Amino acid sequence: MYAYFPKSNTYWAYDENLQLQAIAYVELDELRSCSVSDINALLAESCCGLQSIPSLRYEVLGTDNGRCLCMVTGDISDLLDEGTAQSCSFEISRNEILMSFARLLGWSDAQTAHAADNLLAEVGDESIVVLSNGKCLRMPATPSAVEYVRLTQLQFELGRWYASDFRTTGPELLFQVLTAAGASPNLI
Repeated sequence: MYAYFPKSNTYWAYDENLQLQAIAYVELDELRSCSVSDINALLAESCCGLQSIPSLRYEVLGTDNGRCLCMVTGDISDLLDEGTAQSCSFEISRNEILMSFARLLGWSDAQTAHAADNLLAEVGDESIVVLSNGKCLRMPATPSAVEYVRLTQLQFELGRWYASDFRTTGPELLFQVLTAAGASPNLI
């Protein structure tokens, strides 16, 4: 289930217990100088355009370019009741939801298209490498069964590369994986 927040023009998931699952980017310097109540207000404003979210909790996922990426959770039952958040179906609002995430998270056009085409990625147990920019590299949990590497963010698959492709275009494919994950190549 998803909720639309008109003040920030964003969509965020929530579960059957009406617990919001959002992310927020805040400047590290700003975060360091805030009190606890100021942090809660800053996160509520950043992810939903609101002054507060009831029972707000957050977890720092990573840092990137002087910004802190936080997972924000909270109770949105009152927000839905008062119309500050509007429930919507993913199927109906799929493109708007994907574009909202793409804008906020800085996905490339190729990553956005890949996410749209691979909403129900079939995978088994995976090993996960969490990156500092909030993205994850995922691969099969058993080393002998590593047939692919996936790049994900917020459970959306942004890219997938197969081991068979490494045999034919190894260096180029490795460069694609690393730059898609957020590595910046330094030219010498």
